[in-house]
Amino acid sequence: ASLVGKKLPTFPGLPNRIQKLDNNFSFNATITRSDWLNKLLDIPLDLEQPAYIEGNLDDPKEKMNLTLQAPRFAYNGQRYEGGYLNIDTPNDTLTVNVKLRQAGQVGDFSDWSIKASAANNKLATLASFHNKGGIDYGGVLDVETQFFKNEKNESAAHIMVHTSDINIGDSIWTVNPSDIIYSKGHAIIDHFAIEHNNQHVIVSGIATKSTKDTIGIDLQGVDVSYILNLLNFHSVKFGGKATGHAYLSGVFDKLEAHANLLVSEFAFEDGRMGILSVDVNLNNKEQQIDIDGITYDEDNSRTFIKGYVSPQRNYIDLGIKAQNTRCEFLKEFCGSFMRDIDIRANGTCKVIGSLDEVNLTGKLVADGTVG
Repeated sequence: ASLVGKKLPTFPGLPNRIQKLDNNFSFNATITRSDWLNKLLDIPLDLEQPAYIEGNLDDPKEKMNLTLQAPRFAYNGQRYEGGYLNIDTPNDTLTVNVKLRQAGQVGDFSDWSIKASAANNKLATLASFHNKGGIDYGGVLDVETQFFKNEKNESAAHIMVHTSDINIGDSIWTVNPSDIIYSKGHAIIDHFAIEHNNQHVIVSGIATKSTKDTIGIDLQGVDVSYILNLLNFHSVKFGGKATGHAYLSGVFDKLEAHANLLVSEFAFEDGRMGILSVDVNLNNKEQQIDIDGITYDEDNSRTFIKGYVSPQRNYIDLGIKAQNTRCEFLKEFCGSFMRDIDIRANGTCKVIGSLDEVNLTGKLVADGTVG
């Protein structure tokens, strides 16, 4: 805290008075077990390989150099590899370098790298990331933060987002310059925008504890699979290009959220269903996301979709009322005995069950061919 306070004196969360220390020592350690951290501090860390830490600290000269390496470990059940942390103080600047790989399913991973430097109450951060999985994405975020005291003498931060690029699949999205002003329980976001050709995500507004203050999110032609991948939702597959608006309020207290979207080329389990018009609402009382939509397809097809998804309760219950609905999605549920599905159906069914074992139940009267 002493070194951070000298480089970033108004950094939020630091004590008003930082005690002057006279530490001057070097250290070197190999950590082979982590069970004591679980027992003493309730830290869910499991070292799969020894971790190494070395460095030196000289408070009178305001110098520090620390290196931590953790080749393989698990935290709260999630496996990580190649953990690396270096803290140094060259030329009156505090620098931090972090590298980490989050292991996923076989062959999937997320690489993270953060380079930060602090001096004169200003923090420069360059964050690089690369995800290899269902959809490959990666890029760099270039952010500069100036800390200050606001009119209430509270610690605050002016976050300046600089131009950078993010690769999503085979598309390059540009992060445009924007500004964010933050203090405890209060944030102003001024046109944070990510764009690719005529597609964009634009975030603007005020975030507080009050439901009267709102963050607006404007979507134009955004691939639904990108959104679900970022949310790590893979229980059922939705596709299409989403356009519309989402709104968040009570961000620093009890979050409320709802969205009105129009999804072109909408697909359910890779089955084409036309255009989806949908309202989505965060239901805090039931701990679920309510969904109410209707699809419009060719040949006067209509499909009414109403129900919910609950990540907290690990459950999904979506009712489907089919009116001449194209049923290509049945292949995902019945592919073991149904192929080349070219049918339309009327009736009702449900997508229901735990998120790791989703079922399709109901009664549909179908007309068409199955290969």
